Amino acid sequence: MTTTLDSDETDAKSAKVAPGKKGAKGKKGAKGDGEEKKKGKKLKLIIILLVVVGAAGYYQTSQKPVVYKAGQTAPNGVVDTLPTMTVNLSDGHLIQVTIALQLSTVASSATMATDQPQFLNSAITIFGDQTYQGMLDPNGKQVVKNQLLQSFQQISGLASKVQQVNSIYFTAFVLQ
Repeated sequence: MTTTLDSDETDAKSAKVAPGKKGAKGKKGAKGDGEEKKKGKKLKLIIILLVVVGAAGYYQTSQKPVVYKAGQTAPNGVVDTLPTMTVNLSDGHLIQVTIALQLSTVASSATMATDQPQFLNSAITIFGDQTYQGMLDPNGKQVVKNQLLQSFQQISGLASKVQQVNSIYFTAFVLQ
C-alpha cells in the first residue's frame, strides 16, 4: 500500500515552526493562545494602572500649598467643641457653658487636642472673674467672648503665619 502526499502536506510536515506559535509541530495549541491573550490583557491593565497612579501623584505634587501673609485670616475649617463646664462666678453664682471653637483650615487637630486642657483652664479663669449681672448683659457676653478668643489664640499660636482659632461660639449658656 502506497500513500501519496500532496506537495502542500509535505511542505507543512517538513516546515519548522517557532516555539510558541501555532503550526503542525507547535507545542502550544488553542490553550496557548488563550494564555497569551490573558497575559496581554494583564499587561494592558498594569500599564493603565501605572499611568493613573502616576497622574494622581503628579496632580498632588503639583498643587501649591496656600501661603498666608502674617495677620491674614485663613478660611474657616471645622468646628471643635469643648466639653460643657460649670464654673463659679466671682459673686457666687454659677454658669454652665459649652464653647465651640471655629478653627481655621490650617489648624492642626492634634494641636487642638493637646491644647484642650489649657483652653478649659483659661475659660474657667475668665468666667471666674465675671459676675452674674455682667454675664446677663449682652455686651458682657461679647466682652467675655473676645477675652476667650484672644486667650485661645494665644494658647494655640500660629500655623502657617495665621491664627488657628478664628472665632468662638457659646452653644449652651446657663446662669444660676
